[in-house]
Amino acid sequence: MKTRVLFWTDLFWPYVGGVEVLAAQYLRALSKQGYEFTIITRCEGDDLQELGEFEGMPVHRLNVRAALSSSNPRQLLGLRRAIANLVHEFQPDLLHIYHIGMGAMLFDGIRGIPRLMTLHGPIPPEFLVPNTALATLFDSVDYVACCSRNVLEAVEENLPSLRGRSSVILNALEVPDLPPTPLSFEPPRLLTLGRLVQEKGFDTAIDAFALLKPRFPALRMTIAGNGPAFDDLKSQVDVRGLGDCISLPGWVAPEAVAALINEHTLTVMPSRVRESFGLVALQSAQMARPVVASDIGGIPEVVEDSVTGLLVPQNDVQAFADAIELLLNEPEKTRGMGRKARERALAHFTWDNHIAAYDELMRRLTSSGA
Repeated sequence: MKTRVLFWTDLFWPYVGGVEVLAAQYLRALSKQGYEFTIITRCEGDDLQELGEFEGMPVHRLNVRAALSSSNPRQLLGLRRAIANLVHEFQPDLLHIYHIGMGAMLFDGIRGIPRLMTLHGPIPPEFLVPNTALATLFDSVDYVACCSRNVLEAVEENLPSLRGRSSVILNALEVPDLPPTPLSFEPPRLLTLGRLVQEKGFDTAIDAFALLKPRFPALRMTIAGNGPAFDDLKSQVDVRGLGDCISLPGWVAPEAVAALINEHTLTVMPSRVRESFGLVALQSAQMARPVVASDIGGIPEVVEDSVTGLLVPQNDVQAFADAIELLLNEPEKTRGMGRKARERALAHFTWDNHIAAYDELMRRLTSSGA
């Protein structure tokens, strides 16, 4: 008999971000291992409820934002009733809160089944003080799986009660079928990749590029992704007169990321916030590309400084420029870093181990009744 899992994630396909890519791969893999999923996520349309499917799995989309912001309590009550009806119809063996988001607190009324939470990022301490909605949610779950050691240490520091029912299941991604191409320095090409938001620090990469351009006239850079900072970044490129050597192609489909990385010499991750892990660093490592990144959050768990890339202080434009220049001036050293990055990715961030860890944890929770 299949284990039935009610799966909540704040955003889901076709919205594409790091967590959404992970969720899709997770659902595919565990479905093949005998798990049956019903997916609940939020929608942004006018309807309070929408029904769809993802590769044969039902997807229930709830307009959480509208209900929470409405002055009409009936909307919120309607969402709670919809979730209760789903639980009654599906009879899940496990609730998996995969990404907290604004709707996770709607599940605080579900009782009688084991409750697993995956934590993909640090939670600000002010949200975890006693009797807040989020602290109450954490108290109610049976186990918390954290995507990195950095995230685990932060949440256990703020919620010591989680010790003994929390651990690390390192993020991982399926290895692309596409093999890495040799690093090319003719011309050297830098890549930044991700959602274009101020927190990712892509403006720092542009400023560092401007410092490097006089010394590397052939240098090129791609800022791949979409988001609210797109126009500001495009304006910054144009004002600096770099439009002929920095491209902003917009959104890149997940299946095209490996090929995009293959077209570049190295990846730059100038995050200015506490990244929980750094999936772009892992994707780059899988394709044998070294990374120059901010020394912050969980990134050092993926990028081994001076071995698989270089870590520099966040927001330090000169430090980023110096680190990139070092790698561009030493092609063989840079290629060696790329090889070591791939070797480490294949050894320490394997998809099979990631799925096996979740399988073992969910079997333990459902067999014990938590």
